[in-house]
Amino acid sequence: MNYILSPVNINEHQGSLMPGLSKLAGPRPFNERELSQAEKKKKKKTGNDLPKDEFKKRYDPPPRGPAKSWSDVLWATATKIAKGESRGKRK
Repeated sequence: MNYILSPVNINEHQGSLMPGLSKLAGPRPFNERELSQAEKKKKKKTGNDLPKDEFKKRYDPPPRGPAKSWSDVLWATATKIAKGESRGKRK
């Protein structure tokens, strides 16, 4: 059997031809909850108390990923501490 397909203008159907592809190409949304007022205060206090020299030494130049500088890593750490989240205990 031979099938004859009519020509398709790809520019016209760009989104509908591969709808899943547009989801992959865009920025990924984060499903994180907002910090409460108490958590925001704890984050600020924790961030100011963390050893900045240690973060500069470890994370300058910054690691691969969303962090642009050592201070991004510092504040992400302070946020995790304020939320009470942990990746595990060090031995």
